[in-house]
Amino acid sequence: MSSQTPLDEVPKQGFSTSAARSVDVTLVKMTERVLRLDDSGVGHGDLRIAAPANILPGRKGRWMLESSGLMKGADGWTKWRIVDENGSAVVKLEYESPWHGSNSFSGSVEGDDSESYLVGREGGSGDNARIGFTLRNCRDICS
Repeated sequence: MSSQTPLDEVPKQGFSTSAARSVDVTLVKMTERVLRLDDSGVGHGDLRIAAPANILPGRKGRWMLESSGLMKGADGWTKWRIVDENGSAVVKLEYESPWHGSNSFSGSVEGDDSESYLVGREGGSGDNARIGFTLRNCRDICS
């Protein structure tokens, strides 16, 4: 298995933005299943770059939110369905870069066969945050 991390997979600089707050998200999928975008939304801010409709095995997806005005943050979520004949697991990612306070990020897998997958996370600091999520088969790293 590669020792690369999600942020190794993208340019050191995020998408260019003049926004006061932004979240540049990368999801690296290290599984043999296709991910299909099931739902996404923006709580605050604007979607600058849309998430891809699908992420193929061994590939990555990248998208970006940014604040929509003075003293406003950026936050949103995506839900990805793992295309699998054995169940209906959903990967849920949430990300926030508020105007005031600390950034927050989370990743989880819910539903059938959810114990077979693990979501990792790295990065996410600063006003214009770059966050990397990794989806792996748990059997590769869980004991």
